[in-house]
Amino acid sequence: MTRSDSYSRNSPPDRPASGQSRVYVPPMPTDQTGKCLLEFEARAKRSLDALADRGTDYLAFEAFEDFAAELDELSSCFRTLLRRYQRQMRIVYGIILAHVPNAFILFCADQVRVSFDGENLWGNLFASLGITKQKPQQEFKRLMIACLEKRGMPTYGSDERDFYYFYTAMLHGGLSQDLWRDLWDKALLPIARKAVREPFAFGYQVDGRKVLAEIREGSYVPNATTLNILGKASETILVPMLDAALAVALAVAQRHTVPSSHVGVTMLTSSGLPDTALDALSELQGRKGRGGHGGQSTRGGVQTSSSRRAGDLLYLPESQLLLDLNIGQARIRWKKCVLPEEYQGDRVDFFVNGNLLRSAEVARDVRGCIVEEGSATLPPMPGYEVEIKLMHKGPGDAWAEEASLEQAFVRTKPGCLEFLQIPDGTFRLRRRGDRIARKRTVAYVVKGGRRVVPGPGMEPIETRSPSAEWSDRTICLFEVAPGASGSIIEEATGRELATWQEDVTVTIEKSGCIGFASDGVDVYGVTEGLRGENDSLPVVTVEAADGVSALDDLDVELVCDGRRYSVMRRVVQGTGEKPTAIALPLREVAFFPRLAQRCTLVVRRKSLDVSVFTYAFAVVPLKNMAVVQAVAGTALATYMMTAAENLLVKEDGEQPYLIQKDNCYPLHAPLAQEWAQLSVASEDQSAQVDMSLRLAGVSVNVGDEVREISSERPLSYADAYELGTAKGEIVITAHGACERRRALLMLGDQPVFYRDMSRPGIHYANIFSPPELLLRMPGDQYELELTLTVFFGATVAKGHGWVDLPLLRCREGLGFLRPQVLNTPSGHILYLGAPATCNLGAEVFWPARSDRDEKVVFRCDFPKGSDKTELPKDLVRHLDAHRRLWIRYYPLTLFGGPEYDYSLTMPFER
Repeated sequence: MTRSDSYSRNSPPDRPASGQSRVYVPPMPTDQTGKCLLEFEARAKRSLDALADRGTDYLAFEAFEDFAAELDELSSCFRTLLRRYQRQMRIVYGIILAHVPNAFILFCADQVRVSFDGENLWGNLFASLGITKQKPQQEFKRLMIACLEKRGMPTYGSDERDFYYFYTAMLHGGLSQDLWRDLWDKALLPIARKAVREPFAFGYQVDGRKVLAEIREGSYVPNATTLNILGKASETILVPMLDAALAVALAVAQRHTVPSSHVGVTMLTSSGLPDTALDALSELQGRKGRGGHGGQSTRGGVQTSSSRRAGDLLYLPESQLLLDLNIGQARIRWKKCVLPEEYQGDRVDFFVNGNLLRSAEVARDVRGCIVEEGSATLPPMPGYEVEIKLMHKGPGDAWAEEASLEQAFVRTKPGCLEFLQIPDGTFRLRRRGDRIARKRTVAYVVKGGRRVVPGPGMEPIETRSPSAEWSDRTICLFEVAPGASGSIIEEATGRELATWQEDVTVTIEKSGCIGFASDGVDVYGVTEGLRGENDSLPVVTVEAADGVSALDDLDVELVCDGRRYSVMRRVVQGTGEKPTAIALPLREVAFFPRLAQRCTLVVRRKSLDVSVFTYAFAVVPLKNMAVVQAVAGTALATYMMTAAENLLVKEDGEQPYLIQKDNCYPLHAPLAQEWAQLSVASEDQSAQVDMSLRLAGVSVNVGDEVREISSERPLSYADAYELGTAKGEIVITAHGACERRRALLMLGDQPVFYRDMSRPGIHYANIFSPPELLLRMPGDQYELELTLTVFFGATVAKGHGWVDLPLLRCREGLGFLRPQVLNTPSGHILYLGAPATCNLGAEVFWPARSDRDEKVVFRCDFPKGSDKTELPKDLVRHLDAHRRLWIRYYPLTLFGGPEYDYSLTMPFER
């Protein structure tokens, strides 16, 4: 049976053409439902075309992000269409296949994830659609498969005929919440936690392919249904999904390495995962953020948890970096997203390289709480660090950072940004893992003075001059075929800066990089290994799309200052259907020099005699580089590093300084400084590396008013009421990218703020928000110090690697100490222990009980600067009789009214 005649039976034939009868195609309804579905069809086709353009298998759920809150509207339109033809299902199926197959694919995928309750899929789905007869139900399943095959989208293995429709539907719907819960709990989160605790537990890299191998080998075993799906589905389908899931799991695992009191709402990129996966993870974490769960929403008659968030994990779609050829400029685009209702009125700030480019309110409309899409043009940079901050309006209309999300756009090839043309004609930044599986139009953006040299498989199209702001860049357009090779050269010298081949993907692990040399190459320090090797050197991973044969065809050459070294190869991915990868651990190279001016790693394809990868770097004999001291007020930091051999060090503008092996060298610079210029040479000056050494690059700004008050007396929440909450803002800025940098803000022993500051950005904290930080009943520790701890460099286990910067003196409560009732010659008084720093009021009351309401028995005021008030005799008699009384302190408004929102309540006793 052909795909077309399965929907043509009992339909009137059209006129014959060329001697053959044509199948009758029912017309699309012309009412509002029909128009709406055609609009969805056009959008669905664009989204699925963009996914197909990657050249790999793709699933329907990956297009959900482009529809945000509109999947409910799509579902409503299809339900209306199906009800209209309830007695003529064959006609409506023909309409769908002919006019809206792409929209129907998304509708089916969406309904699958909503309808499956862990046991029953088709029963729930057909009940919600009102399809009660068996034959139309079977035709519905066949229609779903026909629409998928029409696009060339993957279906489940045909040998699984009993579960063919079920498994195909589950995959395109993104699996069910139950299956994802099992995957998170039994495999993804345990693997992520182990990878965070032990960085090399799974070899030199852990990815979706490694996760799948661990599951199939039985190391991490989900339930039987999950194993059955993962066991027989194509790896080309599963690996990208598991890659994305592992990225989220690693973010969650790293999040739990900080004290739990830091952890409130956490923003994560959804990484293209379906809502079922994200909801399952949030449910498994079992946490509730501000406002609790997002509630329940009914879709298709089945109760499901509110999309995008259930708990304190908040998911946002990934940003996109695009190249606009019309104006010759890059721009960043943020997709529309839906947030839970409790975030209404909040604000989302979008930063790029530490600069605020956009603020968007979380506004409510008929679709839910929406952050509308937006975009901004960007200046030319080697890379772009994006940070998205969720800002919550607290007391006094002060905005406080509640959560943040970081994303990096980096070069996939040295020396240039690479953009792939997508079906709508725009160019999107190429991401790691994007393969050229067919001819593609690629735009290379290179600096002035550099040129792209095409190799086999690259056909030049044109060269464009960008806009004035990008005038020092050149845009080179090429048509690139699978397996093509090319290079980038410096026009003035002819020096080859980078080479590549499309069949080979190379990644470099650079955690030991401490700066860059004067010619722009990376500089690595020294970390002594157990066998004398240098553990700071990089690990280069080479992955070949065509498997073992390509890797056997690779020739690896490492030359340092004219001397050749052999490099060990380690297989990190096996053979079979999956691509194969090898690791080149340079850190395991024997007798590698501690000081090397120029090291070059070249990977060549022997059969083609072409370079597929070139990487240059330098090495200096400096180890255990860390910040050890900072002077409060000036934030002048001292860095310490140890010489791995005798060497000469010269700072910019200073005289050379001889350091003996294993002795320390101090370097003084402001904590906010990003780089220090150093020349490191051997004792005989036969080799020298001029470099920029990476420093902490952290600056902190505290408001002048609170700093002045803190110098005179401790701050309290009364100052927030006097000055306004916004005056308590503390701005912490991370300058430049740095892998080994963290910051922790502590109030006494209470964490206020913790951030991984490996990327540049501006971070906000507020000593007055939330009020609970200071608005606590004074305890034995009356004064608290607000301290910023900056972690940078070598391990703290060796007694260094962090500095403490005291910022402010603070006091719990409303500025007074623990109040006391004192007996004086003139009578009993209530003494605060310290003068009031704002106009305060107090009231003594009987607490409420089951048989009575709260009853106030005494009120008094403490004008600003006063510290005592007289007590009436009848109140003193109650105290003498040990009656159970309480007292409430609160600030007074301008007109003398109480501000109970900022009150402190404690027992009233002598």
